Amino acid sequence: MYHSHDKTDGLDVHVYHSIKSSVTVPVFTDEEIEEVVDPILKSYDINGDGFIEFAEFRAKTVM
Repeated sequence: MYHSHDKTDGLDVHVYHSIKSSVTVPVFTDEEIEEVVDPILKSYDINGDGFIEFAEFRAKTVM
């Protein structure tokens, strides 16, 4: 889940929440996850590199 480049992608988020949850959740395919998560990631990914850097996250979440 942790990458040496200090960036997070959509599957990292899904895996983290799956591991931390004690509630049974439906299993989705990678394609189903991508269909839901990719548009959200793209809206945060200001430089278009496929990852959300902390500065990009802050730019979208701090008002």
